[in-house]
Order: sequence, then structure tokens, then C-alpha cells
Amino acid sequence: MTKHKVGESKAERKFRRLIEHNKKMITEHFHLNNDKYKEERMKRLGEYFRGITAKFTDKEMEQAELIGRVIIDRVKPEDGFTYEEIAAVLWGKECLEDSTYVPKVNRVLYVLQMIVLEFMYNTTVEAEEQKEGGRIIPIVPHVKSTKKIRVEGEGDGSVYKEYDTPFEMIFNAAANREYASEAFEKLGYVHKLRSDDYAILGIRHLSKEDREAETILDNLKGLGNQDLGRYMEELLSLVEKIRDITASLYPGGEIEEDDFINQVIPESKGKSGNDLEPYRIKFNDAMYMLYKGTEHGKYKRRLKRLHAEWKRDHDYLEDK
Repeated sequence: MTKHKVGESKAERKFRRLIEHNKKMITEHFHLNNDKYKEERMKRLGEYFRGITAKFTDKEMEQAELIGRVIIDRVKPEDGFTYEEIAAVLWGKECLEDSTYVPKVNRVLYVLQMIVLEFMYNTTVEAEEQKEGGRIIPIVPHVKSTKKIRVEGEGDGSVYKEYDTPFEMIFNAAANREYASEAFEKLGYVHKLRSDDYAILGIRHLSKEDREAETILDNLKGLGNQDLGRYMEELLSLVEKIRDITASLYPGGEIEEDDFINQVIPESKGKSGNDLEPYRIKFNDAMYMLYKGTEHGKYKRRLKRLHAEWKRDHDYLEDK
């Protein structure tokens, strides 16, 4: 059954569900700390919007500030201003002689929206705002169509008039949760996260095969500054020798590790102590490669457990 909150509009409910969905995806699918993610995202977006507003001209900033002052008290579409009214405020009525004023007004609205978003993501949330659940935004410029608009009446008053065709009205959506939800969704900076949105979250995503390959490389102890391709070829050759030697042992047969190393890497014969150590490391890397190969095969559970114990005992810690 769909859950509704008392007094919640359709737009509010949609926005709330979006936020709840994203939080669940962040914590349960992407396995991130939601509070830490929000903090890092705020920082990233703050830098992003700061980079945008830094490119605005002084004139654009002044015009945006003027529109902000004009619409700040107009909190419903029917109380807002038409594109013509806003254009006349900015450039005079002569600008209405052609249709270019519409994209010009949209540009000023965009500037104002970016200024608001920069404020939203770059200003410290005060204690009073924390009590209200977060950043309080005084103005959210929004455009919405309505057939009913406020017009001047007799004297100093005004009345609402219904028209046959709707007008696009510019107003401040900040004071109304429904309109604010619509505005932020329209801006496109809050969207429903999908299971593959790793790039949006700034997460480096690897396939299962790539993750496994990276795990192996992270654990190889003898690689150092050697050429990776050459070292891997040498290890694979050693893996084959290890297989051949273990296959030649009678069931239950054992072999001392140093003797095993000598047979797999003949040049290690006669070495001991620190002189033997480089060969031991290389031998262990080959054993690690061999045991990694058993993880996906149909091997007995006991054998897989022994391999896991060997990796742990030899410090091939894949879960660190």
C-alpha cells in the first residue's frame, strides 16, 4: 500500500520518495555512508556552482539580483509576473517589440538560479536552519503556467482573473514545498539514482573481473618495479611447475617448502636465509596465483578452506 503523509501534495510526495530512494541506493547498493556522501557532494557541487557564477558578468549579476527582489514576495504562480513584465522591468517596454526578450529573461533566471545554488552549497548551515532540517533558501525562481493571474483592480487593490489560455508566470517557489520540489526537480540537480550511476557518485567502478585482477596485483609481493607482463609470465610458468610437482607426489605425500622452492626455481638451490628470500617471495606469489585459480572451480570445500588459510598465513589479505 502506498504511504502518504497528511497534507502532502503529489509533487512533494514524488520529491520525498526520490530522496528516500536515493538514500537507500547510497547506503544499501553503493555501500556509502550517507552523511559522508552528502558532505562530499555538497563540497563538489559548491565548487561546481562557484565555477559557473564566476563567469557571470557584473551586469548579469545585477539583473539577477533585481529580479530576485521583484519576485521574492510573489510565492504563487498566480501572483507572479509574466515574461513581458519582467522584461519591461529589466530593459523597458521597447524591448517587447520583438520576441528576443524571452530567451534574455531565461538567461537572467538561469543566472539567479545558479547564484541561489551556489549559496545553497557554499554557505554554512546555521543552527536555526539545522532545526528546520537543513539549508533555508529565501528564493527559488520558478516558472509555472496558470490561467488565473493577479491583475490590478480598482484603486490600489488587485483581483484574480481567469483566462482561456495559460500564462507562464515567474515567481518565488521557496515558500511552498510543492513548488520548491517542482523547481529543484526541473533544475535537474536531484534525480533518481540508478544502480549503474557510479560516475555521478564519483565512485570508481570496476567489473568483477577487473576487481579480481586488481586484487591480485595489489597482493603480489615480488612485483616491485619489474615489468608486469614479464613477471606474470614468469609466475604462470612457475604455477605449471607447481602443478606438475604436486601431481607427481603420491596421495598424502609431503614436501619441505625449501625443497619445493628449489624444484620450482632451480636457481634457488644452495641459497639460504636472506639469499633465499627473493625466491621464496616469488614462489609464494606463484602459489597465490594457483590458489586464486581454485576459487571459481568445482573444488572441495575443505580444499578451498585450506587455500584460504594459506593465503591468510602468508599475508595475502584480500579483505583489508
